[in-house]
Amino acid sequence: MLFLTTVPDVPPPPPPSDTNIDKKPKTQAHPTPGKGFPPPGKFGFGPVNISWDSKGFTISGGEGVVGSIGYKFKGPSGQGETTFSVGIGYSESFGPLSAGAAAMVSMTCAGNNVVDVGAGMTTSLGASVPGVSESSTTSLGATMRGGPDVTWQNSGSFFGKNVSGGLQ
Repeated sequence: MLFLTTVPDVPPPPPPSDTNIDKKPKTQAHPTPGKGFPPPGKFGFGPVNISWDSKGFTISGGEGVVGSIGYKFKGPSGQGETTFSVGIGYSESFGPLSAGAAAMVSMTCAGNNVVDVGAGMTTSLGASVPGVSESSTTSLGATMRGGPDVTWQNSGSFFGKNVSGGLQ
């Protein structure tokens, strides 16, 4: 048995209007993490704090029992990550002085997978009088993905001049 087919005569597609179309990059470079839109910011209302930047956002709060939920648009796993934290903590202000401490455990999920677990504690001290302020924060923690972490940060201002330092 013999089959014969004919192919209709189709003209070739028109040339692209831009002759350099194949030379354009396929993807654009990502902006510097933590910079760009939206600009970093914080908002607090009573015991609840909300902070955000171009990498993600965090909602935290509580007194006695504290907790937070944070979301990174693109975490180290390469996809969106949600971190849940719960623990105990307290902070108090005494006139120009403030102090606080918290101990928390956390779990980070990407999709339906747990990608990290950890625990840590943070202490903070601060003082402020007109024209001068000083604060110090110390954190100690460890995560499965990141290992141990010790951080000390000190910041202050002296009549409009900001001073900061830290150790990590």
